[in-house]
Amino acid sequence: MQYDAPRQGSRWDVLRVARWKRGAGNGTMVGGKRTGTQARDKGEPMDNRSNYEKMLAGEEYLFDDSLAAIAVECSKALAAINSLPPRDPGRQALLKGLFAEMGDGVVIKGNFNCDYGRHISIGSNVFINCNVTILDTNRVTIG
Repeated sequence: MQYDAPRQGSRWDVLRVARWKRGAGNGTMVGGKRTGTQARDKGEPMDNRSNYEKMLAGEEYLFDDSLAAIAVECSKALAAINSLPPRDPGRQALLKGLFAEMGDGVVIKGNFNCDYGRHISIGSNVFINCNVTILDTNRVTIG
């Protein structure tokens, strides 16, 4: 099998040129914005927000150790919550601790899953049926 060099203008050629133009140690492009030394060299403001702040702003972010720690904390709480019956007072207390806000008369049946928990607000007298997953990488309000 013979290897042919990529054609001028091919996808691989474009990637090679992009890597070459970026250069070593010049930072990277994320979401159309320069980071690292490229931003500083071009006089552009650096984005010093945390990945958590970027996530809540609905922007591109990296799942870093701080987000992983929050997700692990949520997973532990969900394991305890899902081991209790729906109307158990202990389950209700754990849910109130997990959510940003939770009104009175909330019933969540069966297995409940979410990413972080702390971005979810649930009003009063809300019923959520079995096997619900809420992807709360941003604020979620129900009821």
